[in-house]
Amino acid sequence: MEKNIRSNKKTALLLFFTLFTSIHTTQSSVIKYAASCTVAHLFGLYKAYKHVYHNNKNLPEEEDEKKSFLLFVKNIITEYPIIKEIAENEDFKKIINNKLSSKE
Repeated sequence: MEKNIRSNKKTALLLFFTLFTSIHTTQSSVIKYAASCTVAHLFGLYKAYKHVYHNNKNLPEEEDEKKSFLLFVKNIITEYPIIKEIAENEDFKKIINNKLSSKE
């Protein structure tokens, strides 16, 4: 399962690079699609991570799912600094926040 998580991190990176390209082409429909895919993929990756590490190590469950997910995404960004520019883009932040709000 841990090998799958590493593989999924690479897929998440590819989605971020797709999003980066989309932002620079300024095609809003492409940006929205890439952001949507990125959020969906990262949320799936987060669920897998949570299942492996929280359930197997009996770590305390994060009370706030949204906060826990955002922390997870922040950790991925920290691990791969090259994608920091994407995450700090204002359009990207708005799209991510809207997607997260619609999940609640």
